[in-house]
Order: sequence, then C-alpha cells, then structure tokens
Amino acid sequence: MSEKTGPYKSYRRDRQEKKKSVPDKQEGKDTTKMVEGKHENKEAESEPRKTEEPSEEQIDEGKLSESKDHVINIEERELEKENLARDSIENYIAESRAKMEWKENIRKANLEASANRSDDDKQFYKLDSSLKKNTAFVKKCKTFSDGQKASLTKEMGGLNLTKYIGEVASALVETKLKMSDITAMVDFCSALHQKYTEFSTFLMENWTKILSMKKDEKVSNPSKMRVDLRLYSELVSVGVFTLKSGLPLLGNVLTTLVAQDKESLTNSAIIISFCKHCGEDYAGLVPTTIAKLVSRFSLTLPIPTLLSPDKQRPVRNILTDYHTCLVASLLNVHKELALAERANRRQLMTRGEVSAERKEKAEKLSEEFAKLKGHAEQMAESMGEEMLEMPKLETEKDEEDEQELANDVAPDTLGQLWDDEDTKAFYENLPDLVAIIPSILYKDSKGEGEPVNKKDTEDLDNENEDEIQIDEEPVEEVNLEEDEDMAEAINMSTRMVLDAFLSQLPNCVNREMIDSAAAEFCMNHNTKSNRKRLVKALFSVQRTRTDLLSFYSRLVAALQPCMPDVPNQLAALLKQDFRWHVRKKDQINIESKLKVCRFIGELTKFSMFSKADVLFCVKQLLFDFSHHHIEMACTIFESCGAFLYRSPDSHRRTKIYLEQMLRRKAAMSLDSRYTTMIENAFYMVAPPDSQQEARRERPPLHQYIRKLVYADLNKTNTEKILRQIRKFNWDDPEVAAYVVKCLKNVWNLKYFNIRYVASLLAGLVQYHDWVGQEIIDSVLEDIRLGMEANNPKQNQRRTAMVKFLGEMYNYRLVESALIFKVLYSLITFGVIMDPETAWNSLDHPDQMVRLRLVCVLLDTCGQYFSSGTSKKKLDYYLLYFQRYYLFKKSCYPSDTSFPLGISNIVLETISIIRPKMKMLEDFETACKAVLKIEEEFIAILREKMPEFMQQVVPQDQEDEGEGAGLGTISEGMEEEEELSQASEGNSQSQPSISRSRSVSQAAMFETEGVEFEGVEFEEEEWD
Repeated sequence: MSEKTGPYKSYRRDRQEKKKSVPDKQEGKDTTKMVEGKHENKEAESEPRKTEEPSEEQIDEGKLSESKDHVINIEERELEKENLARDSIENYIAESRAKMEWKENIRKANLEASANRSDDDKQFYKLDSSLKKNTAFVKKCKTFSDGQKASLTKEMGGLNLTKYIGEVASALVETKLKMSDITAMVDFCSALHQKYTEFSTFLMENWTKILSMKKDEKVSNPSKMRVDLRLYSELVSVGVFTLKSGLPLLGNVLTTLVAQDKESLTNSAIIISFCKHCGEDYAGLVPTTIAKLVSRFSLTLPIPTLLSPDKQRPVRNILTDYHTCLVASLLNVHKELALAERANRRQLMTRGEVSAERKEKAEKLSEEFAKLKGHAEQMAESMGEEMLEMPKLETEKDEEDEQELANDVAPDTLGQLWDDEDTKAFYENLPDLVAIIPSILYKDSKGEGEPVNKKDTEDLDNENEDEIQIDEEPVEEVNLEEDEDMAEAINMSTRMVLDAFLSQLPNCVNREMIDSAAAEFCMNHNTKSNRKRLVKALFSVQRTRTDLLSFYSRLVAALQPCMPDVPNQLAALLKQDFRWHVRKKDQINIESKLKVCRFIGELTKFSMFSKADVLFCVKQLLFDFSHHHIEMACTIFESCGAFLYRSPDSHRRTKIYLEQMLRRKAAMSLDSRYTTMIENAFYMVAPPDSQQEARRERPPLHQYIRKLVYADLNKTNTEKILRQIRKFNWDDPEVAAYVVKCLKNVWNLKYFNIRYVASLLAGLVQYHDWVGQEIIDSVLEDIRLGMEANNPKQNQRRTAMVKFLGEMYNYRLVESALIFKVLYSLITFGVIMDPETAWNSLDHPDQMVRLRLVCVLLDTCGQYFSSGTSKKKLDYYLLYFQRYYLFKKSCYPSDTSFPLGISNIVLETISIIRPKMKMLEDFETACKAVLKIEEEFIAILREKMPEFMQQVVPQDQEDEGEGAGLGTISEGMEEEEELSQASEGNSQSQPSISRSRSVSQAAMFETEGVEFEGVEFEEEEWD
C-alpha cells in the first residue's frame, strides 16, 4: 500500500502547488501588462528605445515556465499509469500462482485419497447412520451455497453416508449454484471423494446424465449449463475425476455445444464462460490484455501443468472454430444492419417517415448486433486474439445521394423559419410564468398533464407508399363536464369571477393583453374545474373570430409549463372535432370546419399540436380530396404549411403532401375557385425560386449623400447636415446633380421629414441659388406629369411632392401665386364636370386622389392665407373646390356610397383653414355660387378695363366654337386682377370664367336642352 500511496500523494501535492502558483503567474501577467502600458506611453512621448524590452522577456519566461509545468504534469500521469499497469499484472500473476497452488494441493490430495483410505469400515460404525439425519443432510446438499460449506463439512464428519452417497452425489449435481459457489463446491466434493470411495463413481454417473446431449438437442437452461460446465471442468482439474474418465465427457459437451450452435449462437455465453475460467487449464488461453502487459514488462506467467500442449490443441481448435463462426455471424449482421439503416434513412429523406416494420427490423438488428459484438469482444479477449474491426461498406454513391437529400432539408436550404422578427417573437418569446408566478399556485396542476395519445403517431408510420389509408379509429371522447359534487362545491362568486375573465378573452387582441390574461388565470383561477371551463371556452370560440385563434394559441402555450393538461385537452378536442367533420362528409358548416383547421395550424406553430398529428390530418383530407376537404386542406397549409415546410423534421412529408395535392388537382376536374385556392396554398408554402436581381452598387459618395438626406436628417441636425452638404465639391457637375436629385426625390423619405428637406433647401439656396430653381421646376413637372399619367401606383409619390411644394412655400422658396396655380390646376386640368363624359377625361369621377392632394397642400400651407389678397384668393378658391368636391359626390348614387374617408378629409381641411365658412349643400348650389361670383367679377372688369374685355370676349367665343379643353391659369390675368381692387381675391383667368359659366349654365338649364362645351385654359409651361 505504501508503494501505491506514494505517487498519489506526490501527484496531489504537485497539483496543489501548481494551483497555488496560478495566482502568482496571474500577478506576473498583470505586472507585464502594466509594464507594457507604461512602455507604450513612453513611446508616445519620445522615441522608443529598442535595447530595453523587459515585457517581452517576462512573457517568454512565463511561457517557458508554463510549458515546463505542463511537461512535468504529463510525465507524472504517464508514470502513474505505468505503475498501475505493473501493479495489475503483478496482482494477476500472484492470483494465478495462488490458484494453481490451490489446485495442485487439492489434486494431490484427491489422487492420493485411494491410498490414504482405510480398508477397514470400522471407522464408519462410530458415525451416525440414522435415516433422519442423513436424509436431512441430503436435502441440505440440494441447496448448497458458499455460506453452508463449513456447516455441511462439519456435519458430514459426523455422519455415515455410505448408504446415501449416491443420493448425495445426485443432490450436488442438481444443485443450482452461482459462480461464487463453485470454489466451495469443489472443496466439498473433494472432501467427499477423499472420504468415500464410491462418491466419484456416482458423481460421474450423474454428470453423464446431465451433460450428455445430442446434436439436435437444445440447451434447456443455458444459465445452469454455464455453471455446470465450469464446475465439472474444475472437478476434473482438481482430480475428483481422473483425466481418462473426465476428459471424454468434457470434450463431448464442448463439441456438441459448438456443433449445434454455429448458426443460432445461443450457447455463446456458455462457451465464453468456459474460455474465461477454464481456458487456461484446458486450452492454454491467455487474455489479450494480460499477454500485452506481460510482454511489455518482460514478465513470465505460471504455466498450468494439467494438460500438455498437445492435449490442449483439440480444445483450442474447438474454441477457435466457434470464435470464427461468431465473427462471421457478426459481420453478416453488421452488413444487414448497415443496409437496413441506409434504407431507412433514404425512406426518411424521400418520404419523410419510416414504416413501423422497418423500424422494428432495424431495432432488432441493432440489438442483435450489440449482443454479438459484446460476445465477440469477450471471446477474443479470453482467447488472446485481437477484436476484428468492422469493415466499412462501399456506399459512396449512396452517401452522395443521402447527402443531396440531407442538403434539401438543411436549415440554410429551407430558409428562415419565420418571415420576420416580430412573427418570431410572437411564436417563440413566451412569458415565463414559472419564474413569475409562485410555485404554490401551480404545483398541483403541473403534475396533472394527461399522457399524449401516441396512437395517431403510430398510425402515421403505417402509411403505404402508393396510397393513403382512411382513418377508421373510433373517435376519442373528451369529457369536459364538471362533476356534480364539484359543481356544487364551487362558490357562485368564484364562478362569476371566472365568467368575467372568460368574457374578456375575445378583447385580448394583442400580445401584451393575452400574456396578462395568462398570468391572471394562473394567479387567480387555477383550479381543475376552471381549467376545463377555459378549454371549453377556447374551443367554443366563434367561427367568425378567426383573428383570435393565434392569440388563444399563445395563451395555451404560455400556460403549458404550469398546466400541461390545458393544451392536451384542447388538442384532443380539436382532433375529435376534426375527425367528426371528416367522417360526416356533409357540405355544411364550412366556417366551423375552417376554424378547427386554422386553430390546429396555430397550435402547431406554438408546438402545442404535434407535427405528426397535423400531417395526419392533411393525409386524411387528401384521401377524399373534394369540396370542403379541399378548403380544409388549403386552410391548414395556409396557417402552418410554411412552418412545417421550413422545419427539417417535417419538410419531406409536407413536400410530398403538397405534390400529392397538385397531382390530384391536375387529375380532377375542379371548379376554378378550388383550383385557385390550391395554387395559392401551394405557392404560399413553397414559393417558386425567383432569381434575385443584381443590386446596383452605388459609389461611396452617393451612399453617404443618401445617408445624410434619407436616414440622418431630422429636426435637430438640419444645420449640421447643411454644413456637410455645403462641403461637397459643387464645381463637379456629377456631384451637384446627385445632391439635387436626392433633395427632389422626397418620396424616399419619411412623410413627416419632408419639411426638414425644405428647411435644408432654404439654407442651401443662399449659397447656390440655381438649386432652388431646378428643384422647384422638377416638383412642378412631377405634379403635372402625375395629373397626366394618373397612375394609382404613383399616389404616394404625388402626395409627397405636393407636401414638399407646400413646405417650400412655408420656407419662402415659392410665392403664393404658384401655390394657387397648382391648386386650380388640381381641380381643373383635364376635368369635365359632366357625369356622362367625365369618364373619358383624365380625372374619372371615382378617382379621389386630387381631392386628397388639395387637402394635403391646404393643410401644409393654407393657414398662412389668412390676410390680405391671399385670404380673398383662398376664399374664392374654396368655392371652386367645393364645386369640384360636390361634383364628385353627385356622381355616386347616394351620399352613403361616397367614400367616408374622403368626406372627412375635405370637411376637416376646410373647417381648419376657414372655421366660419358655410358649406354648400349640393352641386347645383355650388354652380350657382360660382356663377354669381364670376358675373360680379366680369362686371367689374368691364367697368375697369373695357378695352381688355373687348379683346378677351371674342377670343373666348372662338375658343368655345373650337371646343378646346381646359388650360392653366395665365399670369397676365393675375396681374390685371391685382390691379382691380374690387375683386382682389379672384385669381381666375378669363378662360376659366368662361369655363365655369358654361358648366354652371349647363347644370341650371339642362331641361332646356342647351349644351355647353368647355373651353381649355391656356397652358403654361412650368419648366
């Protein structure tokens, strides 16, 4: 013991000293860092001195000391292993010598027993020969064990067993022993043999009866045969039986066991036990580990003297033959198992599932292989041979195919499981009620989770490769009714509180509210009856409130850690209802069916409904793919199809079912609605691969300009960004043009940041005045092109441009005259106020975008038209605007059919800029009001400027005869209008007056059959 404890103590001491030295090393490292820091500071102040580098030397010394310690530690471990190996082989050799000496002594005593026995039987007369004691002794022999050896040996010394020696031999042979009892049995049998001459004869007869077997006879009790074979071998080796009489029976037994077991290998445990315990005496076997250690340390094993090497050779050949059969069988099973596993993997990759028969076969082969491998390793070790390595099958092609199939379900290939981060957070980031709620409130419900029914999952594996089987299992009933006693025990106030909670669930329409509801239920309502009522309430959600299903599913998922019975019961209810709808095959209650399918899909995304079960539901719908089953299958795919398709474990089966659905659609003559529904579901789950367009890489300077204008610009840093933009090379035409382009493309900004672009432009114009002119021209051109093209896709862009124009007026970049020109153009350009011919104009009666644009412009800068001439201009314009608005409204059959949002926007805009203005009632009233103002204005013009009116009226009549269209407002008329003090607020040109008069007269005198054609405004080039 002192030799063993010495190395252990020194090794522990070294490790402790090493641990103590770790802080010292750490302090050295810290000191090194401080030295380095000081050295760097000195280098920053003055020139570095290359001759002094103490930090690097310390680092090298530290690394060297660490490497030395590491080498010393490895050497100590190797020395410790060496000592342990030497101790083990020395102990083995000592035990082998002790065992051989014990056998030699017993063998010598047994062989000399015949000479030592007295021929006189008088010695037995003094012993007890009574039937009672001898019979009792025989019974005790039948239950022999190591603990009874001393008592039985002592009792045997006082009995005369001469007449009962045959019964004693039979009892000892029939005894069920353990391996630990064999040594005691050998001593006991040797004592009987040395005392009684006929004992060995009777014992051999009994062993012959038990061990003799035919070739076709199987071993009935292998465990007893294993012990009996070893015991008989030990009795032969110690001389109870002579070699001449004992070896033939032993050889016959071994030959028979090997001959009848070359295929089944059921006797391998018996043969291995014989090799371990008796192989050294009868076959000269040395274990592989022992042989290596003996060779390593140059030691010598004691050689048994029972049999010579020539006599050991037959036994060794028998064992070698059996070992060869065992290895061959192991190789066959290994090959068969590899093929079965490969076939299962391929089926799993191609079909998404493996049948139960294949799984069972693979499991049996795996168990058989493990068993054979263990036996082969043990026998190879006992016989001193190396264990055969399993060959690697040549399956490069199969591995390539499997790799291709595996790449299809790789996460990189399937894409992201969720479309965006918000969706991922909704389905994965659940409230941790276990950490929030005290455990006393849910410890009872946490252990009441009902076991999940595996029946459906097993049925999934029984799918035939060619066709789908219909589900014929009985529908499992889920009982949610409260017990009568329990219902009576519930307090009425508690029931009312729960009813109030359940009535508020339909109002939980966001994540925060539903999480709060989960915490409240766990805190205040967690009882068995309340959980049943909650499940019933969730299941009974209105069929039209499909928007609640995702939130209810999140509620169930949040409660699952504390109440596992809630998701189990709800899933069972949904499966029950789904099966009932599928089997009934009626063409009613489609909303209820779709609700169940969508609920199942939402629970699946929270992992509250197993993927196997939802795919089983899809399989049942594909079996009878018609009418409502089509809609139900499409609903499941729309709700959770993408989740199943992007999950590696369900990708294959989902893909197969999608392909089956498309094949059935092509083979069946379906309604166009069903065809569209199937295609939408398919492409929603598996969208076609579209080649992404190559993204144009912008120069770094352009990226920086876009970042300044589109990303960084806000209320607080306008001046800072102005200074940055001024620093650009404005002499470079390319840079200047790109800055102007970014400033005028305001639709790329957030809507409320457009004002800051106008502020930026106002500051920039002070240094580069041409920028303002170019941007204003571009804005006006864009507004004009928007009215001409009238493309709904450009509505947001048009709104941004009009907003930008209003903000530029606020920052005094444009005049009010330009704003009114745009305002009048929005309600006159391409407008025909005739319901019959308006559909052929640029502005259809059902298009409301111009109303919205006018309101945006007035909301932006209309509050500044509150005094002077601009106030009167806006008052006149609002009359024309009301006429335009009421014309749009008159084209609808009723006021309720007109878009309510547009009406609210118009009324709100007018009420803000002119709170006291009285709104006109209808289109005819608006026409009369406009006509009255125009007549007053014409009268004033004739009085103030008669020569001008004589020139304009004939031209106006010619334009009416030609039937020209509308034009924009002329600047000349605006200047003349400003000279007129009687009508300072009217900026309408004479063609516009004529146009308004003709339209209003057409409305007033429509019954007289008088038709008036509009006159075009004189167009003005803004750019």
